[in-house]
Amino acid sequence: MVRLVAQRGGLAYRSCERPDRHTGGAGEGRPESSRAGQRSQNGRTGLPEPGAAGGFGQDKGPDKPIPPPTDITSRTEYPRPWLGGTWHLRDIVDYELTATFALLEAAADRRETLLHNIYDINRNTIELGKKGELGFGNKDKSFAAIVPVTGQHDVNEVIELVDRLEMGGVEVSRATKGFKEDGETYAAGTYVIPFDQVFGRYAKDMLEKQTYPEVRRAPNAPAEAPYDVSAWSLGCSSA
Repeated sequence: MVRLVAQRGGLAYRSCERPDRHTGGAGEGRPESSRAGQRSQNGRTGLPEPGAAGGFGQDKGPDKPIPPPTDITSRTEYPRPWLGGTWHLRDIVDYELTATFALLEAAADRRETLLHNIYDINRNTIELGKKGELGFGNKDKSFAAIVPVTGQHDVNEVIELVDRLEMGGVEVSRATKGFKEDGETYAAGTYVIPFDQVFGRYAKDMLEKQTYPEVRRAPNAPAEAPYDVSAWSLGCSSA
């Protein structure tokens, strides 16, 4: 459960302290992960045995051509689908090296421009965060996200959520005493993530409710299903 703060006045996180990420009141500590990888009956990783149905197959050698995938439809993000053939480790290495060297050369050639752009973006993020205006369109103003410790289904997941945010560079504060905000009362120990910080946009994207737009390739085409953006709701998935 994560709540966004809609009013600027009197935000309690101004008197908060940085959290001890590994403490959280009742239910403290980190249980053994229940999401550990399941091992298959063959004692390894759950992948099918070579030659099993849907597996690697024993009749295909490393030098034999690979058939094209079932779906070879050209798309905006994938205009030239791979049509099959051979694909070796050397091809993968060359492919990655080309992209890596192109990135390094571009960064070296435009170093000052890139640094100035990053500075301007971060400065604008902080200023818009102070006004509660991060985001696009006519979204309601929000100045911070509040993550209560009490009343959560699993307190350990709250700690995990804070860990993930701090790993991404987000500054997280913790209330030293109880406070009220937007008509709600919060206990001491509540986590507060202000949006007037360099990674304010990232924190807001991760914590606010996401509404995926209806995207169609053509007026009569079926709606496209979400892909990676379907996971941009860290507050719902972790707490």
